[in-house]
Amino acid sequence: MKSLPIYRMFTIVFMSIKFFLQIIRFQRKHQNHWDEEKWNSLLHQQAREYKQTALKLEGLLIKLGQFLAARADLLPEVFLKELADLIDHVPPVPWTQTKKVLEKEWGTSYKNVLQSLTKEPIASASIGQVYKATLKTGETAAIKVQRPTISKLIKADLKALSIVMRLAGRFTIIGKTVDTTRLFNEIKRVITAELDFKQELKNGLIFKERYANSDHVHIPAFNNELTTAKVLVMEWIDGKSVINTEQIEVIPYLKEELAKRILTIFLDQLLQEGIFHADPHPGNILLKEDGTIVLIDFGMVAAIKKEDSKELQTLVEALVIDDYSQVVDSLERLRFLLPNADKQQIERMIRQFLDVALTANINGWDEDVMNQLLADFRLLLKDLPVQMPSEFAFLGRAVSTLTGVLYSIDPKLDLFELGKPIVLDWLERNREKDEYSSFSHWLRKYGAPILRFPSKLDALFDEPKLYRELQEKQHRENREHERLKWSRHYSFLFTLIGLIGILTALFFDHIALLIGSSIPLVIGGISFYATSKRL
Repeated sequence: MKSLPIYRMFTIVFMSIKFFLQIIRFQRKHQNHWDEEKWNSLLHQQAREYKQTALKLEGLLIKLGQFLAARADLLPEVFLKELADLIDHVPPVPWTQTKKVLEKEWGTSYKNVLQSLTKEPIASASIGQVYKATLKTGETAAIKVQRPTISKLIKADLKALSIVMRLAGRFTIIGKTVDTTRLFNEIKRVITAELDFKQELKNGLIFKERYANSDHVHIPAFNNELTTAKVLVMEWIDGKSVINTEQIEVIPYLKEELAKRILTIFLDQLLQEGIFHADPHPGNILLKEDGTIVLIDFGMVAAIKKEDSKELQTLVEALVIDDYSQVVDSLERLRFLLPNADKQQIERMIRQFLDVALTANINGWDEDVMNQLLADFRLLLKDLPVQMPSEFAFLGRAVSTLTGVLYSIDPKLDLFELGKPIVLDWLERNREKDEYSSFSHWLRKYGAPILRFPSKLDALFDEPKLYRELQEKQHRENREHERLKWSRHYSFLFTLIGLIGILTALFFDHIALLIGSSIPLVIGGISFYATSKRL
């Protein structure tokens, strides 16, 4: 049943509409006496249902759940926690089905291409499964074969997701902070590209060229001749997951150095122009006994544009010298701020959060401190008029996944101290030539904070008053938003009743009912349009 597109679409859309209605009903029932405990209980129940449905249907829902688990700007913490351990591991398809895919793609019996092939997959995920094989040349290879019906299922899931995204954009608070159409297009682009193993080969070759001269990083070689849209052939790597404790014990350097090397690899990808690995989970980062780090699975990658890379550099520099005004300006140019956002309010809240974060650094950023800071950051995102631009959707996921990998290697890792010299070195390497003059460098490092000191002092004295004004403003805006939201809800119902009445009148050829139903349809439609424009 789960392989039928219409069943999958119905299940996904029905589940989403049920979630939306449950939230609307809860907000209406508790608008005057909010019950946080019951609210979290509802969200936890929904998150569990989503997770169970994802594991049942497989396909896109698993990958979407993993993506959402890193989006604190979209979902509350209770939802994120439930989705955090959603793993893309599904039962393998029978060998007979895999054999058909291989021979259809190669146009001949697989025995004419391979000396041997394991009939049981080494790994099985939602899109493909991996087999160990020996080529006619005697080379050992890993062969990734696409699941037979996954392309059709993903297309059906994407159709369902497009409906859900439109509903979320129109009827939920998500539509106020996220361009759901652009977000859907970005998800569709990345997932669709992951279905094309020829594209994965191209991505892998880019990474292989990037790390060709690296002593610490290895990218498997790819067999271009045998790779097709549904079969990927690459070098077999004898390695184990990077978080495997036994493997970490035998490498010729400490786990702190391992964490530093991994962070350096991925920071270099994330901060530079070009593509980055968007799925750096432990299964995609292998560790050989000699300490070499191996990156695999380049199906899910995303790109950073040249202008965004330069703006990220400006943002990081501003954070280093505590120039929060520049931080906000960079966030605006990177499209993180919503239209008409109060930049002064955002600057104050970022400053407060980073002050707390830097205070925490006195005792070191171990896993517990980091988790608390991430929880505080989620609350900050909830209160600020910010969004995650669709272009950066997978950047946030990659950062979150990588953070989990680093703390799995060393739970007591001080991420701030580890990352600081790497980021500073990156800034030095990327700074424009004219900024290397001693005066310019001194002015950037010391002059800006000194010049900002009077404004910081004024802000300190004004903080209590500004905070009260902010709270009052937010309270007024929240009440007005709730009022408009319910007005739109009732307008929609009024329009729906009119529409049903007109359809019934046309069916039974009832003129009086047709005229009478036109009134609520017109009034409801006008009211719905007016309130939607104001929301």
